[in-house]
Amino acid sequence: MDYRHKPPHRGVNFGRRSGVNIQRRLTAFESAEAYLKSDAGNRMSCLILDVRMPGLGGLELQQLLTDQGRPVPIIFITSFPSGRVRRQAIKGGAICYLPKPYSDDELLRCIRLAFKTSEPTGH
Repeated sequence: MDYRHKPPHRGVNFGRRSGVNIQRRLTAFESAEAYLKSDAGNRMSCLILDVRMPGLGGLELQQLLTDQGRPVPIIFITSFPSGRVRRQAIKGGAICYLPKPYSDDELLRCIRLAFKTSEPTGH
């Protein structure tokens, strides 16, 4: 991802590819700081974070959200896989940790799991 340009905002339908009818809005942010400054926190079904990002890194954002009591399912992606970092991400509550390159099916599996985790339970 080229972090110099503002990422697009768009709707995404995973239904055709995944066999599951999931319609969600995809919102991309230039940085963790941009996400934190937005009002999107209460509307996110999941976050897909790179471990290494400009400014605040993915693991740092995960810890900050945990400390603030703002749980959201997180999928980590990375070009620099590390067992230590993977353990830290999963221990911190990450849904998935995907080293690049990863397949579309792997990412869709993680997204479905994150959506399932973020859905309110109806009692």
